[in-house]
Amino acid sequence: MSIEQLNSTEQLNQKEELSDSDRELLDSISYKYEPNRAIEDSIVRLEQEEKIYKNLEDNQPVLIRGNWRSGKTSMLKSLKNHKFGKENSIFIDASTIFSNSIDEFKSNFGKYQIIEFLSQHTKQNENEIAGEIFNSKKTPIEYLIQYLDKNKENNVFLGIDEVITLAQKNPQALEYIASLKNINQIKLAVVLHRFHSYEEKFQEIFNGFETHFLKPLSLDEVKKLITEPLKGSPVTFSDDAIEEILKFSGGRPYEINNLLNKIMSSYSEISKQKFSYIKEDIEEVANNYFELSAEMNNVVYNYEAIYLRSLSQQERGVIDTLVRDKQIPISNIERNVIQPLIDTSFVKEDKNKNIYTINGSFFETCLEKNLIRKK
Repeated sequence: MSIEQLNSTEQLNQKEELSDSDRELLDSISYKYEPNRAIEDSIVRLEQEEKIYKNLEDNQPVLIRGNWRSGKTSMLKSLKNHKFGKENSIFIDASTIFSNSIDEFKSNFGKYQIIEFLSQHTKQNENEIAGEIFNSKKTPIEYLIQYLDKNKENNVFLGIDEVITLAQKNPQALEYIASLKNINQIKLAVVLHRFHSYEEKFQEIFNGFETHFLKPLSLDEVKKLITEPLKGSPVTFSDDAIEEILKFSGGRPYEINNLLNKIMSSYSEISKQKFSYIKEDIEEVANNYFELSAEMNNVVYNYEAIYLRSLSQQERGVIDTLVRDKQIPISNIERNVIQPLIDTSFVKEDKNKNIYTINGSFFETCLEKNLIRKK
């Protein structure tokens, strides 16, 4: 290495001394990459969003699927805001519905959201509508359908989130939710985590739904996700830095936002605190693994949940083999075994080389360093 290269590397690795105002600016930018909230107005996966919307417009109920923290709720909320509008949408979080029986579940399902929806449409008081539903002896959904039928409305978007919470404690409730596919007046989208223990049951219950596993982001989408929050600021990422972030994350927004949140925040131990980022900056953070793992513990915990819950024992064996051998020839493994790993974004297929590999260097490193506890 030449003296010029040594000097360049030394300058690269030195954290710049910034003013308090500059640090405040970088902190304000890092907050834009907050990874733990659902996005109401997503700027990525718009092509997939359009395909889901087309299904809904054709009265085809859909399942939005993926692992924990893959962006399923963001897709649901963005569909609501981009395609249907708040006034024509009902969003129900199934995890908030408490019941001791299926009848009680039906009576509580979407009650407050439907009352709010009807109040906005009819200009009636919410308490008045609640009384009408009670006196009708109908479930909230039945009362809603009666209203939609009477008023000839058939473009209401019903998005249901967190139904995975019902898989063990109330499978009859899952069947009830799936039965809503037969209601012509609503466009039904259901968020369903992948959970290997229940996959056969899910297939049976949600027969007739079109399934959309959320895809990893393309390079162009990763670039958009990174650069959009930087507009109007002096912060830049080189093209090769963006490519390195794609390699690191596997194109999963949760990993990308976690990483960017950390490297710019003054509260982070791995913060670079600078205005221009190149490939070597991302490599330095990624290679400084043990420091990074503490900073990225939410991502590691998420990987653990995925490894233990989403993947079957056979699928974990495939992942372990890929980590050890770095690749598996396409001809060496049955398609039905590998497909769920492709669907959930942790394996990628290289048709030119006829091999499968792990998608995302951070996930691979977590497995190599045994940070993911295998129970």
